[in-house]
Amino acid sequence: MASHDAWINLYYTEGKPFKLSGEVWLGGESATLDHPRDLPDGFALFIREWDSLHRYALTSRAMTVKRRLHDNVRERKIVHVHSFPNAELDR
Repeated sequence: MASHDAWINLYYTEGKPFKLSGEVWLGGESATLDHPRDLPDGFALFIREWDSLHRYALTSRAMTVKRRLHDNVRERKIVHVHSFPNAELDR
């Protein structure tokens, strides 16, 4: 279980280019979240619109597209784009 949860919000980036870079150390499932398995291995990055019904999601295990543009097609549901190998915790 992760000892400390961390959240980063990037307000006022709507419609503006930005670059996000750095390292993430995976601590495992959180003891404080209502649904800890929603964030596998303790990491997720959601790029979404205000309504949260449309987003790109990147976790330590996979990348998905939810009702957004993918290969020049607007998806109507959640589409699995890519899987990643299991990450090592605390590295």
